[in-house]
Amino acid sequence: MTPPDLIDYQIDERTYIFTLLFDEVVDPTDLMVGDIVLMSSVVNLTHPNQTLSYTLTNYTLVNQSDVNSLISYQYAKRTVLLDLGFLRFDEFQIESKHPSLQRNLSQSFLYLPKMKDIFGNKIVTPTIKQVDKFLTNSRAVVLESFDLSDSDHSGYKLLTLYFARAMDVSTIDCSEFILAESRSSSINIISLTTSDCTVRTKTNLREVKIDLPYSLFSSSSIGSSSSATFLYTLSSMSLCQDIYGNFIEPIASSAALQVGPQIVKVSIDLNNGNLLMVFSKEISLSSAFGNSSSVGFYSSLTKGKVYLGSNYDVYGYSNVASEYYLTTANSYRQNDSVVYLQLTNEDLSRVKLLDVSPGSFFFLLEGNACSDVNGIGNVAKTMNSRLFVTRIIPDIKVPKILNITLNIGSELMMIEVIFEMFVCVC
Repeated sequence: MTPPDLIDYQIDERTYIFTLLFDEVVDPTDLMVGDIVLMSSVVNLTHPNQTLSYTLTNYTLVNQSDVNSLISYQYAKRTVLLDLGFLRFDEFQIESKHPSLQRNLSQSFLYLPKMKDIFGNKIVTPTIKQVDKFLTNSRAVVLESFDLSDSDHSGYKLLTLYFARAMDVSTIDCSEFILAESRSSSINIISLTTSDCTVRTKTNLREVKIDLPYSLFSSSSIGSSSSATFLYTLSSMSLCQDIYGNFIEPIASSAALQVGPQIVKVSIDLNNGNLLMVFSKEISLSSAFGNSSSVGFYSSLTKGKVYLGSNYDVYGYSNVASEYYLTTANSYRQNDSVVYLQLTNEDLSRVKLLDVSPGSFFFLLEGNACSDVNGIGNVAKTMNSRLFVTRIIPDIKVPKILNITLNIGSELMMIEVIFEMFVCVC
């Protein structure tokens, strides 16, 4: 009847995954949004206004199959991984508003009100655990996308940069950025200078706003349309830094960012067909995926023979590249930049015929499949710029039989079995 005890708590600043190691195998399924709180001191409970605290609202639990691949075998079953870095809302909030909660050992505590072991024994008194270790983030910060629009300051355009982490705004220097008319143009460019720019963002955020004088664009088509608005950086970055002190990862002119929202992460659950897409900025739900055929997948290998109703479709084991675009799906949104699509059984079955193993499974997205709140369409992910499916939840669902038909003839007896999903006749 002994409840589980939290014996180790670590924060990985690189992935924003929080590792919770217990003294026994636990069942985290009864954790609810709002249960877990980060605190700067144990006196938060009695004097909440005297110290910092932040309630987690938007994390995910890493699938057990992924836990097994990330954690040593002897600890995997006793480990719960809270992933704040996938949906990113909590990560950005903590980085920009409460950085000490995930950077200072003496000011980082976790409040866990409930947890049970696999036998149902529950924590009686809420657990408060000080962080044991930080895994420091020393990776270059990625500039994910940008906007260029009219500023509310007369005579200026507003350049908005969207980074993968909160930035130290005191280090932002425009001289490291170049605006271009295309990825191939070396003439129609605007090399920004420090004196050109007025940084409007005054606190450390991942979204940095900069005013640029209209005069910069007087003899250029840059900014006139999304197809004529690109941005890249100097080949060596030594000024702009994130809150961890890391410089920006350089962007070559040949890989320049096109203006508009970019998709940065994708997750798919092969059991229920939930497809999750994380964009670099807020997406307008009213514009999101009215045509689901703009969403697709690609792999270098397809699987074997499957039974489709009363017909056989044969898919050879080959190295011929294969892709599949969805037919129908419903979209909905969570936290602005996150979009979910619910795949139909038909689409999910077709997707499973591809090679869905990590490193071989890619995501494709046509341009203008959705748009941001300003009406700018998303940037396409094509075969040349395809995105790895970041997280794949494997299919462990047992096939369900929908119908069985027995046809007895004079010389042949035929049994027809129809499944809910495609099955392999191997």
